[in-house]
Amino acid sequence: MARKSKDFKDLMKQGQSSQDKQKNLEALRKKMEEGGFGELAANIPIEPKGAPKMSEILQQFVAPYLDNVSTLRRRKSLFSLAVIATECGGDA
Repeated sequence: MARKSKDFKDLMKQGQSSQDKQKNLEALRKKMEEGGFGELAANIPIEPKGAPKMSEILQQFVAPYLDNVSTLRRRKSLFSLAVIATECGGDA
């Protein structure tokens, strides 16, 4: 029973964190609108509903190579390379 309540507590904390993040992003967008970016900032999508998270896409992209990296530094380099590859992928 205690385990279920802990899981529920974690889920509630995660939901609250997501709401806080959304509020912070909205506040940032408002500052950008007022700071000279105007309509450009108003049209920036913030976590569109149904869109996959970029972090999850990157994890899937590098998953086949993770067994070949043994240090945190190399893991960071692998993820950096994945980010660059996804950026270049649209131009190819």
